[in-house]
Amino acid sequence: MTEQLEWTAPGPGPWMQDRAHLPASVTPLMATAYPPGMMRGFAETLEPWGALLDGMSVAYVNGFAYMQPVPFDAPGPDGEKSPEQLGAEIGRRTQLAAAAFENRIWRDVMQRWDDEIKPAAIAQHRELADIDLASLDDDELRDQLHRRISWLTDMAYQHHRFNSMAMLPIGDFILHAVAWTGRAPVPMFAVYDGWSPVSSVVPPELVPVVDGVNADAEAAALLAADSPPEERMAQLRQRVPAVAEYLAGSGHRLAAGFDLTNPTIGERPDILLDRIRASLDHDRESSIVRSEEIAAELRAEVPDEHRAEFDDLLTESRLVYRLRDERGLYSDAAAVGLLRLALIELGTRLF
Repeated sequence: MTEQLEWTAPGPGPWMQDRAHLPASVTPLMATAYPPGMMRGFAETLEPWGALLDGMSVAYVNGFAYMQPVPFDAPGPDGEKSPEQLGAEIGRRTQLAAAAFENRIWRDVMQRWDDEIKPAAIAQHRELADIDLASLDDDELRDQLHRRISWLTDMAYQHHRFNSMAMLPIGDFILHAVAWTGRAPVPMFAVYDGWSPVSSVVPPELVPVVDGVNADAEAAALLAADSPPEERMAQLRQRVPAVAEYLAGSGHRLAAGFDLTNPTIGERPDILLDRIRASLDHDRESSIVRSEEIAAELRAEVPDEHRAEFDDLLTESRLVYRLRDERGLYSDAAAVGLLRLALIELGTRLF
C-alpha cells in the first residue's frame, strides 16, 4: 500500500509554495541549512527601507518550500500592538523609506559589494575549492562537511541581505515609467539587457577562455568533435590555460538549479563546451545596443518635464541591476556546489 503524505501547514495564515526556485522537493540537508540564512537576510534587507514587512518565513512540507511574509504589525512577545504603536511605527518607517531614496543608499552598498563583500566571498570559495577532498582523512572530511554546511547558511544570508538593493531601485524606475508612458511593465525590463555581465552569453570570467579558444584553431575544433566531452575538456585545458583557470575559479558553482542534487559546472563538461562554442562568434555589445534602443523608445513617450527624472532613475537602476544575479552567483550558487562536492566524496567512501 502506498503511504499517504500529510500536508500540514507550517503555521497559521497563508503560505505560498516557492515554485520559481524550487519546483520539486529538496534534499533534507538543503531544507535544514538554507532557511536560517535566508530568513536572517530577508529581515536585514527590508529594515533600511522602512518596509512594512519584518521578514519572510520559510518552511518545508514534504520537502517543498513554502514562504510567508511577516507583516510589521504581527503580534510580538508582548501581544498585539496598540493603534498608537502601529501609527508611530508607520510614521517611523515612512521616514526611513523617504531617506533611503533621497540618500540613494544603494550606492554605498554597491561600493561595499564590489570592494569588500564579493572579493571576500570569491576568495573563500576558491580556498575551499582548492582543497583536495580525496586526500583528506575521514576526520578532516567530516570537518570540511560541517564547515561547508555552515558556509552555505552564511551564503544564503549574503544572497538575501541584498534582495532589496537589487530590486527596489529597478521597481521604482519601472513604476514611474509605466505612469509616464502607459506601457505594460514587463516588456520594459528589456532596458536592462546587457547590464548584468555575469548572466550574459559571455560573462567576464569566460572572456579569457573564449579569446584563448578563438586564437587556437585546433582548440576550437575540439568543441565540435565527436570524442567524449570529458576527453575534449581535458585536451582543451592543456591547450588553453584559461580553461583550467576558469574551472578552478568557477567549476564548483552549480551549472543549473538550486539544490545539492544539481551538478556543478566542473561535472558537466558537455554544458561548458557548448557554452564556449556559442560564445565564439557572439557580439558582446549587441545586448547593450538593444537595451539603449528600447530606452530611447520609452524616453520619447515620456512627457518633457519628466525626462530628466526618467534618465536619472534609469541610470540608478542600471547601477544596481547586476546585483540581482551577482548576489546568487557569488554566494549560494558556489556554496551549494562546494557542499555537493564534499558530499560526493563522502558517498564515494561509504560506497
